[in-house]
Amino acid sequence: MTVANDEKYRPPAEERWTDGMRTEPVRIAARTEWLYSEYDPRVIVPEGRTRHAFSRSAKVTASDVPSPYESMQDLTSQLHRAVAAFGDDKDLVIEVRLADDDKIRVLEEFSHRSSASA
Repeated sequence: MTVANDEKYRPPAEERWTDGMRTEPVRIAARTEWLYSEYDPRVIVPEGRTRHAFSRSAKVTASDVPSPYESMQDLTSQLHRAVAAFGDDKDLVIEVRLADDDKIRVLEEFSHRSSASA
């Protein structure tokens, strides 16, 4: 496998976009949505399961980094915008967790704010 030499595209530190960027966390809410194959006794699946999950994805339900473009509403595009919001030369932590039942109201408010700003 060939590895690209990205260093030739990295300008000196003083020319990178590092200041004036986002500092507060980005929130992206999503709902998982998997696709499953038809039952096939020849396919090995975990104990207690009858179908193979062949596509694991999630639909974005709210985001702090919305896009006006319909084609950029998928989870990957949201993550790319979230990373870009912080600028260059930043160490980031991406955490994926279940939404707490206690915080459903907060997520609903968050969703309304996000859709209002889109």
